[in-house]
Amino acid sequence: MVSPLPNGALVGLLWVLSVLGGSAWMLRHDLAPGAVTVAPGGWPADSALTRRAGRATLVLWLHPECPCGRASLAEFGSLGASGAAELLIVLADVPGAGDELEQAARAFPAARVQRDEGAREAHRFGARTSGLVQAFDASG
Repeated sequence: MVSPLPNGALVGLLWVLSVLGGSAWMLRHDLAPGAVTVAPGGWPADSALTRRAGRATLVLWLHPECPCGRASLAEFGSLGASGAAELLIVLADVPGAGDELEQAARAFPAARVQRDEGAREAHRFGARTSGLVQAFDASG
């Protein structure tokens, strides 16, 4: 029996289909919204993250491998320009991840930066997506 396509054409067709399938999968991942977050009713009592009592606090959750981290930082910094709230940036502690995002976060003099080892704090606060900002009033 004779193949309807020469071997080279068949290989080329499989290659094109593989590239298109992989691209579609990556695009679907990139465009998918982050996980829905249910914020705690207040500052978790068992949290190791500290806040200044009597002052509103904005918390930014970042993952060092998130491509939107720098954009999130830029927007977050503009929120704290007035000084009305304390700014806290929490970075997921990912072994082997570069420290470029942490250096950029520490460039904001008005913000405190803390690492979240083992995602314990993210779990306490219900933070499941990098770039999430949570606001807490002066009473927590």
